Amino acid sequence: MKIFTLLLLIVVFAACSSKEKVINPIDENRSFMISTDAGGFTIKGINLPSGNIHEQDYYRKFFAEDAKNKITAIADNGFDIFFFVPEEMKILVVGKSNMLMKAVIDFSPYGLKPVSITFANATDAYVLNQGSNDVSIVDLTVYEVARNIKCGINPVGISSYGNQVYIVDKTADLVHIIDTRTRAIEETIQVHPGPTFIRFTNDGKTSIVISSGVSGTEPNTTKNIALVTYIDVEKRTVSSTLDLGFGQMSALDQYPRGFEVTQTDWGFVQTQIGLFRLDLRNPEKIALMTRTAFDGIAYNRKDAELILFTSSDNSEISLADESLANITQTVMFPGKIFAIYPN
Repeated sequence: MKIFTLLLLIVVFAACSSKEKVINPIDENRSFMISTDAGGFTIKGINLPSGNIHEQDYYRKFFAEDAKNKITAIADNGFDIFFFVPEEMKILVVGKSNMLMKAVIDFSPYGLKPVSITFANATDAYVLNQGSNDVSIVDLTVYEVARNIKCGINPVGISSYGNQVYIVDKTADLVHIIDTRTRAIEETIQVHPGPTFIRFTNDGKTSIVISSGVSGTEPNTTKNIALVTYIDVEKRTVSSTLDLGFGQMSALDQYPRGFEVTQTDWGFVQTQIGLFRLDLRNPEKIALMTRTAFDGIAYNRKDAELILFTSSDNSEISLADESLANITQTVMFPGKIFAIYPN
């Protein structure tokens, strides 16, 4: 009987140990690219959560030269990685299959500085340009600007689902809807002052706009509340709104810095005061997850985690779970962070 009991305990212990290893998401390092000014403008390869830098400069590795200007954003469409260098009016493209340089998308003939992108389909990308109301349509089969279309006054945020591209105009306080089949603006929706960020729920039925309450680009002494606007995509109308803040964390005091939607339909909004969580399945719910003033937020879909970071001469990078935003690890980084990309 004693032998049987001992064997049973060993089996139970082994099973528990095995299970623990499976569910612990911090057991292994993940690789990230960081655009930084540490040692000049570079793209570092870093393992998180250990913080070990395994590649000193991906930019030099990919493009056989040192970066002369800031890489402001990094994006991918599943096939390629896109590196934005607005001061040089170009996007550099690297193939994900072999991690070799594939193309340079040149915006200089139009005098445009690309800053953000959405991939509407396999062949077309829509690009916003700094200080311009020209939206560039890029043909991904040849990596060239196919055409530019005028869009409002000051487009600052872009997202897409299916054949619909949504663009927020911070000065006009509008959402412009482009149909990729016509490549034209088909509809505009009036929203709260200062729309800055926009995303879709995972089913594409709802678009979420984050507004600061301040329109335009110039300093404005008149500050409205920060607001979340939910748009019914099928009806193309505002379905509901929600103050971005409550109690002592007043919506009037919030200035949004970033917005990400997880694959489980949580929305996380970083402001200069703290990190808020939206329940996109229940538009009436909002919660404050942390009072830390991060400068940026990114989402690692592959490992289902948030990446929160400050940007200074001594930056911090924190990994957090995608549901409760509980910070699991924090590491220091010796330089400013302009963009972070999980590769």
